[in-house]
Amino acid sequence: MIGVRRSPGSRQVRRARKRRDDRITTFLRRLISPFDFGIKTKGSKPHPVHVNKKDTIRNAFTNKYWKAVKRLHDRDFGSHFMGKDTFYFTGNGRSSDPCTLVMIDIDCHKSGTYEGAVAFVEFLRNNHFPNLYWESSTNGNGIHGYVILQKLGYGDVFVNKMLDRLQMFLRSVLQSNPFDVEGVEIKGHCTEIVWGKRKGEIETVTFGQLGKIPRDAHRFAELKNTTRLTCDQVMRLPVQEQSTNRRGGKRPPASVSGCFVSDDELSKSKTTYLRLAQLLMENHRLPTTNKSVVMAEDISLFIMFLKFFSENMNPDGSLPFARFEKFWNAVFESGDIDRGFQTNRFCVIRNYLSSLGLIEWEDAKYKIGNMCADGKRRGGKAAKWRASLKLLDLIGMVELAEKEGNIPDVSAEAAGANSGSRRERSFAITNITHHIQNLTPTPYSMTIRPVEIHDPPPLMLNPDEIMSHLPQIETMWTVAF
Repeated sequence: MIGVRRSPGSRQVRRARKRRDDRITTFLRRLISPFDFGIKTKGSKPHPVHVNKKDTIRNAFTNKYWKAVKRLHDRDFGSHFMGKDTFYFTGNGRSSDPCTLVMIDIDCHKSGTYEGAVAFVEFLRNNHFPNLYWESSTNGNGIHGYVILQKLGYGDVFVNKMLDRLQMFLRSVLQSNPFDVEGVEIKGHCTEIVWGKRKGEIETVTFGQLGKIPRDAHRFAELKNTTRLTCDQVMRLPVQEQSTNRRGGKRPPASVSGCFVSDDELSKSKTTYLRLAQLLMENHRLPTTNKSVVMAEDISLFIMFLKFFSENMNPDGSLPFARFEKFWNAVFESGDIDRGFQTNRFCVIRNYLSSLGLIEWEDAKYKIGNMCADGKRRGGKAAKWRASLKLLDLIGMVELAEKEGNIPDVSAEAAGANSGSRRERSFAITNITHHIQNLTPTPYSMTIRPVEIHDPPPLMLNPDEIMSHLPQIETMWTVAF
């Protein structure tokens, strides 16, 4: 039987298109980014991460290599709706698409109540955003509201500014009304893309902030009927101008205590720091176990973060393990690096650099604090350590060699490139290698590493000691009375 191809205007095609339009998956795909989405990881500390990395997206646009880019399939949506997995979205930043999905995240993690969050979202629904669609958060302590922003032809950068303005408006409403919630935040920002000079070339990719995809598929009719705002309406919202934590007009990849990793430092993790890590591993053995396989990329990232913290020390000079872990994970979750934090690898690299004298220890002792009633740990003490002058000198030597062109690029060398003078490159590498070989590794038993200390136990007397003091106590009691 010969199949008959239907014309675009035929009744069967119109019916098929209508069936697709009636699906929640089709509705959501038109409102979110097709290539930047996230998923909640498994394990003891689940958290959302971007599925596609920045280099993958950049390579897809520049070289038209879209096979490596992962997509959200219908089975992923189904798993999300059934609660088996949790997927996240970023906004649709294409100016040719009319709308983007926006999530209002009402938090009650450390303070506030679920009842207070419901009261706040109902207040927004009754006074500012008619038909506002909302769901309970994943942990059940907060509320996720969803609105649809009509972009009116604006692009990703301007839309993100409007979302920041919407967030300021919501926070001013919360500040003016006594609702028992911790805070409110806008999520689902668009991924910002800076295009290069050539057609299709991308210079930088800045991920949007992940927001949870709506989970209650059976309430699709309510979701379609949720509040729709235009960029012009958001622009006219009465807000008090506040800092939006922008850096150079774009969102920071990650931050801890207001400090940001610069794009220049991130690029060095694949050039300068990676070259130094490779030379260290070539000249000094790195002891590892089967549970902590360390690669040169891991040492490169460790050096980048160690240098960052050495330049942004805590006031007391301490560098807590938790701060290192939190910052590393924040940069990983933003998609700027490909290697996540792993405790075993961290300890191996720290001890390895310490044995070579590349870490300076002011105080290696640390103490774990006590958990208080408010859920915060107090009474602890962190070790005081930083990058040593030897490590900073080695970094400077590699940077100088790269600047003068006397050291091959890591990626070019891996691909077998042979540009420039081999003698000059060899001399630069030999000079750096000579300094590395002069580092005398300390035996593991003598390597400085954190040492946990404990509070002295309370003084306790055994029964015989108590009985020996009873006569004196009785005499004192008789004299007193």
